[in-house]
Amino acid sequence: MVVFRLAYLIFQIMKVVRTALFSLWLLVLIVACSKPNSTVLDASEFASFQVDGLSLVEWAPDHNVLALAGAKGVFLYQADTPDQELQQLSGATAAVTSLTFSPNGQYLVAGLKNGNLLLWSMGEKDPMLIVEEHHTAVELLAISPDSSMLASYAWSRCTHCPEDSDIHLWDIQSGQLLKRLSTNNIHAKVLAFTSDGNTVLVGTHNEQPGRALHRATIRRWDVKTGQEAPQVKARMDIAFSPNGQIAATGEKFTPDRILLWDMISGSNIDVLTIASGFVGHLTFSHNNTFLAGVSYQYEGPSNDVTVWDVKTGEALIFLPVTGPLAFHPCECLLATGNGARGAEYDRGGDTYELEDNIVRIWSVPKGELLAILDQSSEKVSEIRFSADGSWVAAVSRSIDTVHIWDIGLVSG
Repeated sequence: MVVFRLAYLIFQIMKVVRTALFSLWLLVLIVACSKPNSTVLDASEFASFQVDGLSLVEWAPDHNVLALAGAKGVFLYQADTPDQELQQLSGATAAVTSLTFSPNGQYLVAGLKNGNLLLWSMGEKDPMLIVEEHHTAVELLAISPDSSMLASYAWSRCTHCPEDSDIHLWDIQSGQLLKRLSTNNIHAKVLAFTSDGNTVLVGTHNEQPGRALHRATIRRWDVKTGQEAPQVKARMDIAFSPNGQIAATGEKFTPDRILLWDMISGSNIDVLTIASGFVGHLTFSHNNTFLAGVSYQYEGPSNDVTVWDVKTGEALIFLPVTGPLAFHPCECLLATGNGARGAEYDRGGDTYELEDNIVRIWSVPKGELLAILDQSSEKVSEIRFSADGSWVAAVSRSIDTVHIWDIGLVSG
């Protein structure tokens, strides 16, 4: 316990120092990314870990702590401290199926396969709350912007007990159940709050027979009253912007386009076009400036990543790679996880074969290849940038491994 508190005190001291340097660092990075001939990022692998049944990774929002979750619980890694071992948190009695930090960085919440919820205060090894309410695996978690309320969701396949799939709203400090929002047993895939914390957003996947025309739905509830707003019919992939103001939905039955929705009014605000096929891995940048997605072709092996300007709807760049995708906090970098079959990329006269499982970092909106992060022969499942953008983590779930790189500064 003393070790954890001492470590947390060190984190806070380093946080103050890093905050003072971050503004200058971010300005340099943005300017460098905007130069016509940006040089390659000086990226080097910082650490690599294996966690049994590795399923989730999350960076803390205000300091460079990485949480890793798997079959045997939750582990923390402090990226600011070289050669540090993983620190396991206590309390997990089953595999972790969902994981999130509170926006203020004070809490870490995990949902377990047995339906339990665990909440830790940062710097403490033991959970401050253990909630036993759900009857099945907790699949989705979201915390309100003011870090006061937790939303949790567990899907029940029981057709006679649809209330088991309700969205549960909790007081994050006391663990008191505040409200239950009925989903009518529809399978939710995405859960979020709007930026004002007044609305809960859910993207659902419709698996009921005879309802193939609308394969997905966006649903919205008022947090105070529990009243549901009119539903938005969507198709295929659903992504919410970081502030919850916009939703993007890919389509399959009406292909070659993405719809953007206003989450306050529920109205369609724009249509983005795709070269061909349908889109997945939809990802917003941190300030909603850009939207990226992977276009999957109906015929042939080639896929690619497209980046759009959200305000104008213009397609800015096309990259011969696939997902997963992650934007850097400054919005001027995009990380991609795997190369497309048969794809090639020319950089400075050198041709690169892109059929691989390599993490690449590209400039936005120019689309220049800035770094190639070779990690393993296994497919990349997830990519995450740290809160200040200094580190990038890539997960390969098939081998229970996460690789972490220090991407440093961009030199002009």
